[in-house]
Amino acid sequence: MSVNFHVPPGTYVVMDAATHTYLNVLNSVSPNGAIVCSVGNHAGNDIWNIMPTETHQLTIQSYGTGDFLSVNAGKVVTSTTIYPWSLIENKDFPYAFSMVDARTGQALRVGSYLNGAPVTLVDYNEEDPNQAWFFVGKEPTSDIP
Repeated sequence: MSVNFHVPPGTYVVMDAATHTYLNVLNSVSPNGAIVCSVGNHAGNDIWNIMPTETHQLTIQSYGTGDFLSVNAGKVVTSTTIYPWSLIENKDFPYAFSMVDARTGQALRVGSYLNGAPVTLVDYNEEDPNQAWFFVGKEPTSDIP
């Protein structure tokens, strides 16, 4: 498993390759907001700031809430505390990455295209298309709530 950092620091919408839904903080709850996938609501809870850490990992921070993508008791949620993630290049989807919990080695996965489908943490599987995510550059504008 080779870790890649081909996503430069910046602001992104993060889209699942299999379902074409977007990583989202449900109802913009802060902190401990549930992480789901949405059909895209053009709001701050669909937008993420990606920054490197000193340990060569990444933080993934909600543009809308300011909280960090995190794991608590096995659930994918937001937290006010920085949480480390790694990106692993996906072999089946060019330009897509698996988002892997740097502490457990497990990966983010969404299993349904339905609006509000939960994002879960599962064993990393490089052949699972529901673990592949595209990072699409997004410039926040004044009309984003």
